[in-house]
Amino acid sequence: MNYDVNDRIANFSQIVLQDAIKERDEILAEIRNIKDTKISKAELDILEEVYRYIHDEMVKVQDEYKQLLSKNIFDLKRNLLLRRDEILNLVFNEVKEKLIGYTKSEEYTPYMESLVKEAVKSIQSKEITILVKNDDLSLSELLKTAALPILCQVEPSGDIMLGGLIVNSASDHIFIDETLDTRFLAERRGFILQSGLSID
Repeated sequence: MNYDVNDRIANFSQIVLQDAIKERDEILAEIRNIKDTKISKAELDILEEVYRYIHDEMVKVQDEYKQLLSKNIFDLKRNLLLRRDEILNLVFNEVKEKLIGYTKSEEYTPYMESLVKEAVKSIQSKEITILVKNDDLSLSELLKTAALPILCQVEPSGDIMLGGLIVNSASDHIFIDETLDTRFLAERRGFILQSGLSID
């Protein structure tokens, strides 16, 4: 009987001890799990912070690159425009000199006369004004004769630098620009487009 009680106590102690060990192992496992979870969460927090930092730095680098690229493109276009204008000025200064030479030639007077005769064909009024550069005022009588039977006044215009003329009929609301200045500017613009020197 004594033996049974001792066996039972030993068995009971063994069972209690095993339960205690099992419970201890479960508690330790849970503690390890909590500890691992806390470490993982801390690691995740650090990783997220590092990711945000890297992302922000990448955005800054991309913005700086875009700004630098835009500035380089702007500088390049500006330099191209300056160089293009140099080339155009060289070419068109020669053209301008030739036009000025033409206005001093014998061919210029009949040219001016033909401009007036052609212009008055489209005018119904009895009076017109012809605008010329100061140097061409000497052609006034010739231009008045070319305009007949329409009466005309010949006046100087500070806007005409190269030559040619403007015929103005206020009553017909007609303004005919036959100046070399306007043609010169149109040729310059056309040259930019046709020569491939336009810059977008």
